[in-house]
Amino acid sequence: MAEEGNYKRRPAMDVRILILGSVMMALIRASLADNIKVEYFNTTTLKCDNSKLNITTNPGNAANIQAKYWILPSGEKIDNTSISKIQRGKLAWIISDWFDFSLTITDVNDEDFGMYYCVIVRNNYQVDVIPKGLNIDGPDYSKLIKRYRHNAMVGGIAAGSLFVIICGACLIHHFRYSSKRTDRKEGIELDGGCYDNEAVNASDGLKPYVKAEVETSEKL
Repeated sequence: MAEEGNYKRRPAMDVRILILGSVMMALIRASLADNIKVEYFNTTTLKCDNSKLNITTNPGNAANIQAKYWILPSGEKIDNTSISKIQRGKLAWIISDWFDFSLTITDVNDEDFGMYYCVIVRNNYQVDVIPKGLNIDGPDYSKLIKRYRHNAMVGGIAAGSLFVIICGACLIHHFRYSSKRTDRKEGIELDGGCYDNEAVNASDGLKPYVKAEVETSEKL
């Protein structure tokens, strides 16, 4: 029974190992691939060549090739005989002549992001695979970042200048009206009952005369 249980576990373990190996290979290929970053709706060209093969600059390395094709991120296989679909009014992709075999992608969008593989099959059945990455970690935002950074700097300077102007106006208003309030407090003391007022002073000066008149009237 134990042997039978171990026998049943082996296929599941083998499948897991195969899946893990496939994922690791995909990650390794992605890390070794030339990752091209482009902006949305731009056009880019992926060359079916690398520094190791050096096909385009050395025609001798292109000898004994019997087949070439590209594998798209969707898994579709295309070559010179394939028909490109129309995407946003343009051809989705174009393959150049047999010797160069570059893949041009127009109006790059989310569905175009991923890994591309150019496969070269030689007469002796040797296969060369050239991986190319297109916006693997996202599109190119360098121009947008530069533009918005400039706008943010201009906005920050404008906001800072406006803040200084408002603070200056508030300080002027504060000191201007605080000085008036101080003058009023110095002229009028509510708790002490002392008033710095000309009318009050005049009435105080008339008090002796009023008192004298009252005394005279009483004598009469």
